[in-house]
Amino acid sequence: MALRSSGNALEEAAFNQLESARGMKKAQIESFFANRKADMGILVDIAGTIQDEAFNKLTAVREIKKSSVERYFQTIHDQVLTLSASGTVVDAMRTFRAIEPQFLQDNSVSPAQVKLMREKLRIYYVDQFAVEYAKQNEGAKPDVDAIMAALSDQGAVMQYHYIFENSFPCSICPA
Repeated sequence: MALRSSGNALEEAAFNQLESARGMKKAQIESFFANRKADMGILVDIAGTIQDEAFNKLTAVREIKKSSVERYFQTIHDQVLTLSASGTVVDAMRTFRAIEPQFLQDNSVSPAQVKLMREKLRIYYVDQFAVEYAKQNEGAKPDVDAIMAALSDQGAVMQYHYIFENSFPCSICPA
C-alpha cells in the first residue's frame, strides 16, 4: 500500500506540475496575443496617420496648382485688357478685318494655288504642329481634319503665308 500511495502521490504531483505548466503557457500565449493585438492597433493608427499626411500633401499640391493656374489666367486677362486698350492694337485689328476678305484678290491667288497651300498646311499640321501639340498636352492629338475644315480659303492662304513665307517665322514652323 505504501508503494501504491507513493505512486499516487507522484502521479498527483506530476499532474499538478503539468497543470501549473499549462496555466503558465496559457498565460504566456494570452499575453503574446494581447501584445500582438496592441501592436495591430498601433499599426492601424500609423496607417491612418500616413494616409492623413498623404491627403494633406495632395491637398497642398492641388492648392499650389490651383493658385498657379489662377495667376496664369489673371496674367492673360491683364494682357488682353492692356492690348485691347492699346490704340495700335485696335487700329491693327480694324485694318486686318478690312483687308482679310480681299487678301486672295490682292495677292492674285488662284483656286489651284489655294488647294496646294491647303495641302502644305495639312502636312505641316500633321507632321509638325500635331507633334508639338502632343508634347505640350500630355499626348493629346489635335483634330487636323476639323482645323482644316474650319479654315476659309482666305484663312488658309493667310496661315500659309504666316507659316511658310514669314520673314519672322515661329519656332516650330518650317524654315
